[in-house]
Amino acid sequence: MNLPDETLALMRLLEAKADAIAVIQQLLRTTLVVPVTLPNGEQGGALPLTAERDGVMSVIAFVTPEDAEKVKDTTPYAVTMAGAAYIRQIPAGVGLVLFSGSGNAAFEPSLIEGIRGDLDAADAGVTTTPDAGGVA
Repeated sequence: MNLPDETLALMRLLEAKADAIAVIQQLLRTTLVVPVTLPNGEQGGALPLTAERDGVMSVIAFVTPEDAEKVKDTTPYAVTMAGAAYIRQIPAGVGLVLFSGSGNAAFEPSLIEGIRGDLDAADAGVTTTPDAGGVA
């Protein structure tokens, strides 16, 4: 398996159970595999795979296509997307669960919203300080 350096770096951070800020910074630079459903057949818009835990809805992403094979029976389609672009598309009030063969991470909705705000601020030329709150 020949993976990009960004993907390998994210896998190493997940395996090492690195702090949330390091994982998030690398996730934003990495292409993710997002399993999707097509609720109206191939004519409708794709919806990301979701899971609910303790009343919190989260979207699912995988680090590699091989990792995404775990859900292929129930979710046969997937798209690849830059991590930063995916974060921007996660609706308010929804978290993110990231799966890798080397480790997993869950990010609470409040953290996702903070990251999205930081991305928007960066686009506007404003500097912010990351906060690791909301990591499970």
